[in-house]
Amino acid sequence: MEAATKIFNEGIDCQFLNLGAKSWKKGKVRIRINVEFYAEENNQENQIINIQNNSSDSPLDDLRKIMN
Repeated sequence: MEAATKIFNEGIDCQFLNLGAKSWKKGKVRIRINVEFYAEENNQENQIINIQNNSSDSPLDDLRKIMN
């Protein structure tokens, strides 16, 4: 297995020296990535979506309401 993929899956061997320790500690290092998405509430964007769902006399009337 290539080292680039191994570090994400099973980890690679390494040694770590803690502050004040007299010897190295053996172990493995593995990289994990966590991606999260949080939607932001945007009133203007919600208004535009609502306008698209509602029929009106003129689309410009709806835009004028948002701008005011």
